[in-house]
Amino acid sequence: MAVTNVAYMELLLTSRRSSHFIWRYLYGGWLVLQFGWIWFMYWFTAYVMRGSAGAPAGIGASSDETFRFVAGFLSVFLWQQMVLIVLVAPAIAAGAITDEKERGTLQYLLTADLSSTEIILGKVLGRLIVIASVFLAGLPFLFVVSSFMGLSLAFLLGVLVHTAALSFAATSASILSSVWAKRSRDAIVHLYLVLALILVALVLAFQIAPLVGAGEPSPATTLERLAETMVTLMHYLDPTSLLEPEIAGASGSAVMGRALVSSGGWVALGLACLAVAAWRLRPAYLRQLQGPGKRRAALLWWSRPPVTGEPVRWKERYVTGLAPLPALRYLPQKVVMLLIFLATSAAVIVVTAMCTSDRGSSETLLDLGLFPVDQAAVNAFISGVSVLVLLAASLIVGIRASGAITGEREKQTWESLLMTPLETPSLVQAKLWGIIAATYPYLAMYAIPMFFFSLLGGVVGILNFVISLAVTWLAMFYTGATGLWCSARSSSSWRSLVGTLAWAYLGGFLAFIALTPILFTVWMFIALFLELVEWIFLGKASGTWVAGWTTFVLAGYVVMALAFFLASLFFLREAEKRVADYDRARHWKLEKKRRPKVQPRQVVEYEQSHYD
Repeated sequence: MAVTNVAYMELLLTSRRSSHFIWRYLYGGWLVLQFGWIWFMYWFTAYVMRGSAGAPAGIGASSDETFRFVAGFLSVFLWQQMVLIVLVAPAIAAGAITDEKERGTLQYLLTADLSSTEIILGKVLGRLIVIASVFLAGLPFLFVVSSFMGLSLAFLLGVLVHTAALSFAATSASILSSVWAKRSRDAIVHLYLVLALILVALVLAFQIAPLVGAGEPSPATTLERLAETMVTLMHYLDPTSLLEPEIAGASGSAVMGRALVSSGGWVALGLACLAVAAWRLRPAYLRQLQGPGKRRAALLWWSRPPVTGEPVRWKERYVTGLAPLPALRYLPQKVVMLLIFLATSAAVIVVTAMCTSDRGSSETLLDLGLFPVDQAAVNAFISGVSVLVLLAASLIVGIRASGAITGEREKQTWESLLMTPLETPSLVQAKLWGIIAATYPYLAMYAIPMFFFSLLGGVVGILNFVISLAVTWLAMFYTGATGLWCSARSSSSWRSLVGTLAWAYLGGFLAFIALTPILFTVWMFIALFLELVEWIFLGKASGTWVAGWTTFVLAGYVVMALAFFLASLFFLREAEKRVADYDRARHWKLEKKRRPKVQPRQVVEYEQSHYD
């Protein structure tokens, strides 16, 4: 009974928020677009391409084509369901305990006639219902597509069981992170950091697994068996593994058995997280109430430079730094820089040794006949590492910027900062430029080894590396400006963090999708028009305009970079307006008046009656 009371209160509080409704609408709209695109490609291949190949058009698709269509959509659907649950569950459930801490109501909940287990189970049940309501939008697509292929009811039940188990594990992990953290933003960052480390470990395991056991020594056989066991375990946790017995024509019991085996691991993980959360709820909160105590000094600390004429920028760069979590600020900057330099140098040396060939297949700037390398492999490595650095740098800057203003409000220092004679644009921009400037030492430690490595790729490698640095700076500027805008509009740091991730990455992805067909259409019209003009005046078409794909790609990159730069300026400007209009009292003569031109009707009538 006590568990249901806590769950009822959770549902009552979350129903007053519109965030889970927004997630549901976004997920449903994305499924509609995705299903429409995959169905269009299936229809185009089955009807249009068949007619162009000489077969009679419009006679219907074959069973193999229908099977490939359904199997492809189900694979994409199951994988994206898994990824979205892992990403959305922390945003919904990570504030279950930390919200109580920030409001000061967790102590009253702990003094009630409730045990820690009842509180945790009630929180999990309430948030799990909200998460399940978001993913109910995918059930119609699952049943409709399954009817095309004649899939059994056991498969549909297996998908539901696997989704429920994964949601339970993600919600339980979010509750555990909420127990340990003091703020919701820290809980979300903890979870995403752990997920990133697990993803990197899995990628390395799958890359190393085929290489283990290649030698003759006996220890390699043990490692090979361990790697095979890990790969088998991950295969059972794969959501698409449910399709294997269904495609093979196995019985319903075999399909449900595979679903129960794959779901058992997630349920075990969720139960373990719940047990630890119930065990540490009261001790962790009591330790947080007592205060941090004497702060430990960081090892190998160094003296900060003197304060410059821009104190806010100096504080964001040298005092707060880039660490998104307070625990990471104890690690000295010089140690982190040294680790980045050593890791990048080691990767460069290993890749250089792997790219070196006996034959001089390609010339480089350092090619003296003694050091031939594979230029294509070098450029591919530069591109791959550049993408990883771009994602990591933009994510760190976005996390820091999302708490730049809300963090000041939570520490009750924002009002004091607003009373300084700093103008609003200078105040907001100083935070952004301070955060971005804090990344320069780390990027320098990465850029030094990579620059010498790019020399092996020739002119293309150098251009690839230089352009990647410019794109990384633009991505940091875009996510930082988006984070400041969300931080100025949000009431808490975790809401600002979720909004930053949604606007920066989801919005950027949608903008990229929207710009790509526009650029392609404009390029096709211009190319065809020039070909037509050439054919009219010269009597033939050379095809050089249509073949100029490289020029189109470069022009498209420039246009997209300009679009994201303008979007960054827009977000930064809106953040300044938000602070000036809603947070700051206009008492400095040099500060511009920022008020809406059209006031509400009630305000105008009140001011007229007041002055009359």
